[in-house]
Amino acid sequence: MSKDTVSDRSEPAQVVAAITASAACAGSVHALLRLLPPVDAALVVVMQHMEAFDEESFRQAASESGHDLVWIEDGMTVEAERLYLNPPDMVVTVEGACFVAQPTDQAPGLQGIIDSFLVSLAHDQGERVIGVALNGTDGDGTLGMRELKVVGGVVLAECVPEDLAHSDGPATLADAVLPVEEIPARLSALIEQALRHPPETSVEAEDAGAADVVEAAQALDTIAGLLRQKTGHDFHGYKRGTFLRRVQRRMQALLIDDLPSYIELLRTSADEPQNLFNDLLIGVTEFFRDKKEWGLLEQEVIPRLFEGKRGSEPLRVWVAGCSTGEEAYSLAILLAEHRAKLDDPPQVQIFASDLDGRALSGGRAGRYPDSIAGQMTPERLARWFVKEGDIYCVVKELREMCIFSQHSLIKDAPFSRLDLVSCRNLLIYLDADLQEKVIPLFHFALRPGGFLFLGNSENASRHQNLFAPIEARSRIFRRLDTATRVFPDFPFTAVDRSWVSHAKPEVAARDSRSAGDLTRWAEHAMERHNPAFVVIDEAHNVLHFSGQMGRFLAPASGAASLNLLQLAHPVLRAELRAALGRASEHGEPVEVSGLEIGSNGHRLRVDLIVEPRSPMAGSQQGFLVVFKDCGASPDPGRTSSIDPGSRDEHLRRLEDELRLTRDRLQATIEELESTNEELKSSNEEYQSLNEELQSANEELETSKEELQSVNEELTTVNGELAHRVQELGRANSDLKNFLESTQIATLFLDSELRVTNFTPAIVDIFHLVESDEGRPIAHIKARVGYDGLAEDARRVLRTLAPVEREIDNPDTHARYIARVLPYRSTDNFIAGVVVTFVDVTARREAEERLRRSEERFRAIVETARDYAIFTTDTAGRIETWPPGAEQVFGWSEDEAVGRPMDITFTPEDRETGQPAQERQTALENGLAPDVRWHLRKDGSRVFINGTTRPLRGPNGQHTGFLKIGQDVTGQRATEAALRASEARQAFLLRLSDALRPLTDPAAILGAASQILAEHLDVDRAYYVEVDEEAGTARVERDHVREGAPSLAGEHQIADLAWQAEMLRQGDCQVITDTRISPLVPATERPAAAALEITAWMGAPLIKEGRLVGALCVTDTAPREWTGEEVTTLREAAERIWVAVERVRAETRLRETEARLTAFGEASSDVLWIRSAETLAFEYISPAFERIYGIGLDEVLQGDTLHNWLDRILPEDRERASEALERVRQGERHPFEYRIACPATGQVRLLRETGFPIRDPDGRVLWIAGVGHDATDEAASAERLTVLVAELQHRTRNLLGVVRVIMEQTLTSSTSLDDFNERIGDRLGALARVNGLLSRLNENDRIDFDELIRSELDAHGALDGSHNGPQVRLRGPKGIRLQSSTVQTLALGLHELATNALKYGALSTPEGLLEINWSLVPGSDGLPRLKVEWLESGVVVALPESSDTKGKADGPPTRHGYGRELIEQALPYQLSAEVAYDLTPQGVRCTITIPVSTSMEKAQPTTRDKHA
Repeated sequence: MSKDTVSDRSEPAQVVAAITASAACAGSVHALLRLLPPVDAALVVVMQHMEAFDEESFRQAASESGHDLVWIEDGMTVEAERLYLNPPDMVVTVEGACFVAQPTDQAPGLQGIIDSFLVSLAHDQGERVIGVALNGTDGDGTLGMRELKVVGGVVLAECVPEDLAHSDGPATLADAVLPVEEIPARLSALIEQALRHPPETSVEAEDAGAADVVEAAQALDTIAGLLRQKTGHDFHGYKRGTFLRRVQRRMQALLIDDLPSYIELLRTSADEPQNLFNDLLIGVTEFFRDKKEWGLLEQEVIPRLFEGKRGSEPLRVWVAGCSTGEEAYSLAILLAEHRAKLDDPPQVQIFASDLDGRALSGGRAGRYPDSIAGQMTPERLARWFVKEGDIYCVVKELREMCIFSQHSLIKDAPFSRLDLVSCRNLLIYLDADLQEKVIPLFHFALRPGGFLFLGNSENASRHQNLFAPIEARSRIFRRLDTATRVFPDFPFTAVDRSWVSHAKPEVAARDSRSAGDLTRWAEHAMERHNPAFVVIDEAHNVLHFSGQMGRFLAPASGAASLNLLQLAHPVLRAELRAALGRASEHGEPVEVSGLEIGSNGHRLRVDLIVEPRSPMAGSQQGFLVVFKDCGASPDPGRTSSIDPGSRDEHLRRLEDELRLTRDRLQATIEELESTNEELKSSNEEYQSLNEELQSANEELETSKEELQSVNEELTTVNGELAHRVQELGRANSDLKNFLESTQIATLFLDSELRVTNFTPAIVDIFHLVESDEGRPIAHIKARVGYDGLAEDARRVLRTLAPVEREIDNPDTHARYIARVLPYRSTDNFIAGVVVTFVDVTARREAEERLRRSEERFRAIVETARDYAIFTTDTAGRIETWPPGAEQVFGWSEDEAVGRPMDITFTPEDRETGQPAQERQTALENGLAPDVRWHLRKDGSRVFINGTTRPLRGPNGQHTGFLKIGQDVTGQRATEAALRASEARQAFLLRLSDALRPLTDPAAILGAASQILAEHLDVDRAYYVEVDEEAGTARVERDHVREGAPSLAGEHQIADLAWQAEMLRQGDCQVITDTRISPLVPATERPAAAALEITAWMGAPLIKEGRLVGALCVTDTAPREWTGEEVTTLREAAERIWVAVERVRAETRLRETEARLTAFGEASSDVLWIRSAETLAFEYISPAFERIYGIGLDEVLQGDTLHNWLDRILPEDRERASEALERVRQGERHPFEYRIACPATGQVRLLRETGFPIRDPDGRVLWIAGVGHDATDEAASAERLTVLVAELQHRTRNLLGVVRVIMEQTLTSSTSLDDFNERIGDRLGALARVNGLLSRLNENDRIDFDELIRSELDAHGALDGSHNGPQVRLRGPKGIRLQSSTVQTLALGLHELATNALKYGALSTPEGLLEINWSLVPGSDGLPRLKVEWLESGVVVALPESSDTKGKADGPPTRHGYGRELIEQALPYQLSAEVAYDLTPQGVRCTITIPVSTSMEKAQPTTRDKHA
């Protein structure tokens, strides 16, 4: 009957609140969301029916409390602190903490989205789920909420107007049913409690202390006792772990944290014991459990149940302990399948009962998870269930067969007149005594021959006189008839059912608050007494035990009871009963002393004290019974050893007892005598009534069975009525929604024409609001022009005839059909009128459009000149003949009307009866095609594409024919031409395909000739190329039939003069027969005959006004050439010429490309071609690798433009890109840029010229360019620029020097000859220096040793090998002179050498000139050249006076030009330091000047020998 199905699992961290709702009842979910704040570590999932869903209002309600709406998507992870909403037309489940969303094509209401989601959520998330069921979901959600309860979840529900006892909605399973305003607070509290107290694992439970275990065990015992006391069901033997989990789940639902508080609630609450009892009942069942037994039932029992049953007799089945209905529906399936095989089957009634009302609601809903698919065959699943999402719903046929009712097997009266009782796996939960009593109960409930179906662990073998198995070891038993009817011992328990049923308000009012009040009073009273006591109510039922009561109690055998008179020791019962009677009668305490009871072989003395509670207003009547233990009674056998004093005391006690016994006996005798008298008088009455009672007893037995049956039927009817009331409520809701949603404005008026109701759409007709109900309609202003409404309403009330009018709204121009009808009640009472306003604006507009459309159609028929549209009567005589028919056939309307339509048919069609056949086909098929040639009035023929249709009257009778035909004669000719053109294009396409792969012009001509000859079916085809200047015509190849002569080869135009003459005319020429054609001269006919040319056709190729070729075909027989053949030849000639020219052009192109490639490979410049669209390289010459230093493969791989730009220096890239863009725009543009060689890093300068390559239309297709390495060229140009500047500078300086030399020489010269000699020497020296300078490269300098040797060579002081006997040179090589100092220094050296040659050391053979030079540091730290000019070996006469001034034969007597140059010009121009001294041995001169050579670079080589 029940067991724990919760399995251990690892619980998720978050708490899930699953809210089920319907968008049609959006107010509840919106109100809940507005009041429900977000909770950390918890998430909310709203699963609702999405019909009429308003997303905007939903989002607004969610946002008011801080929720962010998230639409559920497939694969989305279940995360806390989110508000999830299911998408429409999707079935959402949860697997592995992830949402799974699958589309569904089921109709709304059949998708099962709520149950599918809740079942998966329960299996995935366990007891951390809190379900909230709002109104409007019907039965969808019942199964899911039940699964949540099974795994330990909590369920809340919104208050519903229907009776939950007979409902199939999820509210029946709720732990708390609350108004929607109270649900958010309770839900938040449950979430916080679940987060505070996460589920304990088994390890945590084991770690609990022993004290907690003992405390929990004691608490469970107390709870079990309270349940037995208040529900009559004992759970002391229930599994402790399961019992505790169920109690804790109820505590969670009620927000109670400790067991004592919950126990107090059980004592004080009238509903909680029943709620806990329901939670402890978790049914375990399935469809067709134990397949073998069900197979035996189907084969052996089901057919016998229907035997002898007629259609008017019901077949009644009772399924006891049905739980959620699987077993009941299994029986319904078997019965329905067999019932379908019968002609007149009986009605089947299945009574499904169970203690758990919430399980019954699941059975009423008939919704089960998809796991039931494995419990039955696919055929049964498809026949008896409807798939809604992941849920299966039982079909209505089975649900109507089953009646679910809450029923206790051991308390409530059984069903009767049953054909089959199924009680499987229920008896195993009852003890042996109850099982012994239940089996006779089933025997009583069954009809004779009925069957009992038990579980595999149950048996009826102890009642072999009542039941017999249908076969060995079967659990299906057949009822046996007995000699007398067996009445069961019913009811089976004496527990007060007022704790279970609240049918008696006065008993239910005695709740636990009164018991607690009485207990507290008793505790105060016990302050005066200290022994064991009990507290009982006025019915003597024990409410409270205190002290050690075991010695005073000895319960009687039989049903368990808490009545003190049945629990007390037998010796005490009489005295206790009498004491209770006296205490109740007098209202005073009563004490009874001296009572003795036996206990464990000893006798105990007991005193009883009974104290009644004084009745007060609002207090419960009761008693306190005290048992005072007075010790053990003395042993009579030991009295002899007692002393005399004790003996006297003992005797007195015995006497007192004897006296008390006599008093009791006397009272008993008196009571007996009075009782005997009463019995005597009653005996006579009983004897007189005995016969009546005996006769009435039989009637009562019969009536009892009837009443039980009636009671059962009333229970069933009550359930059905409750269901019908629920359906009626839904119907009223549907009607209300229908009236509110319809677009038909409806107004309800009573007989006084007062407004009673109206639909929302009426506001477009009248100014009505809700407060206008009850007002006369005449007081309401109408928006439409309907002033006669009141008069029409009175007419309808008077005549009961409906009134219909068409009215309009002058403001909106809307039109309405107003209908006024009488309002009839269900009993046909006229209670007023109903006025409906149907908006026919669209219909009227459609009618107007239809009228205009008909007019347009009529105009189209009358003006359609290409269509013949006319009608005939049933015999085919023409009735109408519009202008279009006259246009097509030529007969006028007067000529055609009345004549048979056969006049339009051709004679051959009339002969075959085609007109009549066409009309007959139209009658049979509704349409007869008419596509054939027809006859016009003038006898010509016209091709008609048309149809003939029959015309029908209003009643469907045949009235004539309609013929519609289109003149498609021209179209037909066009189609023929199109087909010929398509054939020609196909041939030309085949010709092009054949010629495309050929690359030899001769091969092209040969293939083309063959294909053309085969297509035109001619004997010869050839292509001739004409050279009129040479007078020749050459046929490269031709195609001839076998045996015909070939024309291949070169011919003289004169031999083909007639052909050439015709071809020169510039169009295709044809000759049918050359033998008789005047176009062929008679003299040339024999040559044509020799070549077997009879029929000839040629297509010329004219180029620049000259005949250059022709395509010709010939045939050996005369032939009429068609226009299509001429066109084919002309177009073929064009294709062949294009193909030949293409091949020749390609050949030339290949040759050009080869030449270009060879040129590019041989060129030292880079040649490149780029795409104008992408600027990607398409060709690069090999010189690219040499100049750029990278391979072609590297630059042509990938993005070639970027590869090229990457080689350019960053500062030049933009300029290079702009240059390419200008070339792409059509410019011819030179540009230059620098690159860095990857290997050496050397920077090189490239100069390129880009130019566009255009197509014939002038569009730039490619850009090309030529580039070369201009690095050396740029360097030379730069050097040349420097040299020119230097030359200009030196020229200016030179001219200045020459001018000064001339002036100085002129001044110092004594004669013209002297001037010529001196100026010549000095200019020669200047020329030598400039010669040295001109031979220098850029950045080169003149070395000092080179300068001094040049000067000495010019004076003859040195020979050709630069040696001289009178000259000694000593100094380092490579001392570079600054270019600006060379001329002046050279002139100074020239003056010194000239003086030495004339007057000094070189003037005599004995003289010696020694020149020393070296590098010395200057004052500024820079190197300076120090030159020492030393003369010796000569006697110089020093001047003594000025008399010798100007004499030519002696040394100079004054400072001349040379000395001034040395002493003044050198320091001024060269910043030189000069020391000049004329001694008797010769000149001593030292010059120090700046140089370009560093101190380290000067070569230390010297010359010690003579230069």
